[in-house]
Amino acid sequence: MRWPLVFVISMTVAGCGASTTVAPTAPARPAPLMAQSAKPPTVTGAWLKVPAGSVRPGQRVTVSGYLPGSEPTSASAASSSFATLCFGGCTSGLSESAVSVHWSSGSKDHFTMTLFVPATAWMTPTGPQPLENGTYRVSLQCLIMSPGCALGPSEVSTVVHMAHVSYHPCPKTACGFISLSAKTGAPGSLVQFHGWAPLSELIGTPFPYTLVMVPGNLSSSFVVTIPAKGGGTQVPGSQVASVQQALNGTFSGSLRIPAMLSSGPTSVSPGRYTLALQGSFNQPVFTDITFAPTAVSVSANQTWASLGPITPIASTLSASLYAPTVLASSSTPSQIAACVTSQIRLSTNGGQSWSVVPDSGVIQAAAKTSYPLAISFNGTHGAPCISALADPAHPNTIYATFVAEFAPYQSIPPTFTVGYVTTNLGRTWSAVPAPSGYTLGDFGGFQADGATTLALFDRMTSANGPYQTALPGAVIETANGGLTWTSGQLACPALGPCLRFGAAPAQTGGMGVGYAQSLELSVNGGGSWKSPAWPSQVTLNQGPSQLVALTSSRALLLSGSSQYLLRLTKDGGQTWQNIALPPVPDAQNGAFGLNDALILPSGALLARDPNGQSWILLEPGQSAWCTLTGLPSGFVSQPVATSGRLWYVSGSATGSGEAVTSTPLSAIHCGG
Repeated sequence: MRWPLVFVISMTVAGCGASTTVAPTAPARPAPLMAQSAKPPTVTGAWLKVPAGSVRPGQRVTVSGYLPGSEPTSASAASSSFATLCFGGCTSGLSESAVSVHWSSGSKDHFTMTLFVPATAWMTPTGPQPLENGTYRVSLQCLIMSPGCALGPSEVSTVVHMAHVSYHPCPKTACGFISLSAKTGAPGSLVQFHGWAPLSELIGTPFPYTLVMVPGNLSSSFVVTIPAKGGGTQVPGSQVASVQQALNGTFSGSLRIPAMLSSGPTSVSPGRYTLALQGSFNQPVFTDITFAPTAVSVSANQTWASLGPITPIASTLSASLYAPTVLASSSTPSQIAACVTSQIRLSTNGGQSWSVVPDSGVIQAAAKTSYPLAISFNGTHGAPCISALADPAHPNTIYATFVAEFAPYQSIPPTFTVGYVTTNLGRTWSAVPAPSGYTLGDFGGFQADGATTLALFDRMTSANGPYQTALPGAVIETANGGLTWTSGQLACPALGPCLRFGAAPAQTGGMGVGYAQSLELSVNGGGSWKSPAWPSQVTLNQGPSQLVALTSSRALLLSGSSQYLLRLTKDGGQTWQNIALPPVPDAQNGAFGLNDALILPSGALLARDPNGQSWILLEPGQSAWCTLTGLPSGFVSQPVATSGRLWYVSGSATGSGEAVTSTPLSAIHCGG
């Protein structure tokens, strides 16, 4: 049987930047990886054996072998030995990494391993390899672990005979297919998919392919690309899902149509796109393969302009991870608190006058715990305060969040957030007590709830990803200004849907990782809480996100760190739709997202452009942004609108010379 595959080979010469494309051809199917004899072992005297020398598709068979000098000298290392087995050779065969090695108790350097015999085709750097009756080489690699061993020759090989092959699952030109539950959808829409593809490398299970979305059409149904040295794939597109196969090559899953392609990045406009599978190989040269294309049409989202007038009835900000934030209680907006260099500023009259709340006492209090403050975090060696909240019913009480380190680590990152309270305007400070089962380093922020203040705790677990919080967390509350704390629970906001942010991430490690805060909703008046299916959380890299209540069932979610910058719910947060914003002016160097974004009480959307160079404003019902003047051009914190003014901490990114300043909201508009 011949395989009518079409290959388009694009080769970029490193250092020249030129691209040479070989004209499409229709070669015979890739030659079977059959061998007349085993490849000579790298080490003299080594051998590898498969019982009876024959295998059947889908079997797991025990392979025995001998490789001089391979057995670890320590018992602990020997008990956790792994290597790679390759069916059909390690260059173009199906390799399985991290296969357990069992050493013989009586014969040094003798071992057994379990070989998975594929029951279907697999992908190679030059195309799919069908499974046929015949002779195949079985090779061993990286039993003797050394740098680059996976790129070198096999250490020892043998041959086996494959029989009883009856499954030939490559009926399509590209030897793989994707089927979609819907071929049309707007950005943010969820689409189910299923399909089949040749197996990729195994690491217990097949290593996932990437599902990419490409503008227009692929140049061919099967594209092999050799990127320039240090470069990426030459098939422009955006990863929209990771495809996990079963051992028979089938897969299923779901994808959300993106609002932005990472290649550029560029907004996803209505039109035709292609979804395709993409895999990478690192030998004999680094190679990308893009195949199994299927068409999808992207329709238009509802636009900002079509929303018309926007009248917020309540607004809540998520946590801030890196820069100090001005906070005001929704019940007493005239009480404003903000962290500045080595102190907290407090106003009880809407910013007409300010008092100083010293926070140096937190350094001494935290030094007695396992979470001392990371005093070098902001470059000023003062208490690294992120946010401060004034108690609406107790004028001497301030709750503040600080950046700490874990004492046994003796350095940062990672950093942790810790919560402290003063009941005497900063003369003394005490840590908010951790609930049973939690530590001070699991603190997830303060939230005001009328006359009650909540402290949230949550512990990150690997089961939910390395940088996500595990739900449910714990909530404690105080109604007497922080003197005592009792077990509490989240309550529905006074206005708008029963929707709020959950605990903030207690631990961060820097390096651009997308740390997130959960979004919580209740459908039974606050009796129980859960995260929506989408979005279940907001990423905080480019500043806090904002929940804006419009009615008892409608709300907007503004998230400047997401490709879905603005989302609307009409059912209290159970489902959301993406709202298309006009193109952002002066987005240069591939920047995307919005910095310091905020929906103002007027309904206008204020933000910094993605490059952080200028302030821009999008007024309700408008289809274009305008550029503002008069707002600070240097470093500022996330702005907050309260008491008729826009408040922010201005100064430098290192915290020196900070001050709480404001601009009248009446002065923030287009056309003047």
